[in-house]
Amino acid sequence: MKVTGAQLLARTLAACGVEYVSGIPGHTIFPFANIVRQEGLTPFLVRSEAISPFAADVYYRLSGKLMAVFAHSVPGTTNLAAGLANAYADSSAMILISGETARDSLGRGAYQELSRQFDGDVAGFTRHLTKRSWLTHTPWQLVEHTLRAAKVATVGRPGPVSLHVYQDVWDQEIEVPDWPDSTGYVITNDFRPSDDAIERAARLIRSAERPLIVAGNGVNLGRAQASLVELAERLNAYVVTTVTGKGAFPENHPLSLGVVGWVGTQAANSAALNADLVLAVGARLSETATSSWQEGASFRLSEARLIQCDVDPAEIATVFPVDVALVGDAGLTLGALSESCASVERRAWQDTMDRLKADWRARIAGLPDSRDGLMQVAPVVRALRASTLGRPVTIVGDIGKNHKWPAQQFEVHTGDAVVSSMGAGTMGFGTCGAVGATLARPESRVISWCGDGGLSMTSYVLPTVAEHRLPITFVVIDDGAFGEVANIQEERYGRTIFSEFNGSGENCGYHLRIDALAEASGIPARRVESPADLKGAFDWAAKADGPALIDVIVDRRSRVPSGGGSKLSEIWKHPIHPWSRPGLSHADRT
Repeated sequence: MKVTGAQLLARTLAACGVEYVSGIPGHTIFPFANIVRQEGLTPFLVRSEAISPFAADVYYRLSGKLMAVFAHSVPGTTNLAAGLANAYADSSAMILISGETARDSLGRGAYQELSRQFDGDVAGFTRHLTKRSWLTHTPWQLVEHTLRAAKVATVGRPGPVSLHVYQDVWDQEIEVPDWPDSTGYVITNDFRPSDDAIERAARLIRSAERPLIVAGNGVNLGRAQASLVELAERLNAYVVTTVTGKGAFPENHPLSLGVVGWVGTQAANSAALNADLVLAVGARLSETATSSWQEGASFRLSEARLIQCDVDPAEIATVFPVDVALVGDAGLTLGALSESCASVERRAWQDTMDRLKADWRARIAGLPDSRDGLMQVAPVVRALRASTLGRPVTIVGDIGKNHKWPAQQFEVHTGDAVVSSMGAGTMGFGTCGAVGATLARPESRVISWCGDGGLSMTSYVLPTVAEHRLPITFVVIDDGAFGEVANIQEERYGRTIFSEFNGSGENCGYHLRIDALAEASGIPARRVESPADLKGAFDWAAKADGPALIDVIVDRRSRVPSGGGSKLSEIWKHPIHPWSRPGLSHADRT
């Protein structure tokens, strides 16, 4: 049968499990965009290309499925660059399809061609933001490159990939015997560490008096949450998570200590400091999780054994030397450890941790609703948790000060998901990413938790959400500033600049009406200025037939309480010493 390049790509994407295709057409990609629906894929129009990669990023994290994102040549592809980079830094997968100038016109400075250094160089632009890029010359290559792209995107450490297709390839017809099949091409991460490595790790775990499990986003990406609970209960070992690992372990479980690191809980950071063995699973032990790698801030790894498990060996021992490296799928590795380890009672350690956990809970419960007549953020988190009990909730957090409160204080239960970006940390993740959450988890209540700075930066998401009637509740922590920047400036320099929304000091009465912006876009909104009105606002939003927005006016100087991680003024001190730890010989480490 005769088929076009555009038809081949659509059918190959479907064969690879792609359901959604998102983007904005232009002349270099019209033929593909025009046949998406008729070839069995679901189109999703956005108001800016910048939305699509964030949506695809969160969609993959929550569903494990690829979304295809397409863009037209230079303007479309550059618009989505921030989201592409964010996914690359945070290990999330998608397939980007970029239309390129027709080959007969290359190098002539065709309309919307990037060619000042190289002809049609959009592929060169995205090369730095993806795991792999392909430049496709023929319809046959469209099939081969798409199959390879789906494999590369998801195997090992996930990441975005890109296909760049010349405009004239879309309409080329070729004779094919049948539609493409992905069987045997798209593989999975179903490998586990060697028996010897598992036994060495189990031996160290059995001898530990104060073991601690650190769960990162690799547990979520590997769908290994149940295996983590099984191992923790078998070992009677406490669990902390990184910010991106939040949700890997239910925080109402007796063995949960919450998040560790910069914005961690006092109990989590204390456990990390005093553990004599750390089992890091799907966690890179990054700057945010270790408080800038400062010894004695969140961890004291010079005095503890370290076992690190990751699907990507390149992410093991990047800063801290390990005693045992476990390379493999998180779920399979956790299962193998459960089979090799027996339950051990560690009463003194458990008593200490339970006391610290109770102290932290009491401290958080006692945080004030207001200070000097201005609302704080803690009551907003409490109201959100109360309004979502009994139904799975998905929180997609944006970047900035606003994000610290739910990361630290929102208690995640089984079935809940909290999605964060701590790699590139790009504003827009929480607002645009919530679009992908509704597609991935339609059974859950989706919350876009953001600041007024992040929402105003990405306000084009509002008409997109309204148009599709996506059931997203936007919770906007509105402090009239880029609040994190302002707080850091005040602490380090005693003044603010380029951070408060007051016309650089010339318009101090200005305040963007986020609620009016939402309503103009077609989203019902409420403005909340008193803690007493929070419950009513959240109850109202929960009953909304479609999207809703709650604009919460809070104190710009509000700060998340310290759980023992680095202070703001110290987070960029990096005393890294990548040498062997004192007191541990090579034989000890192996």
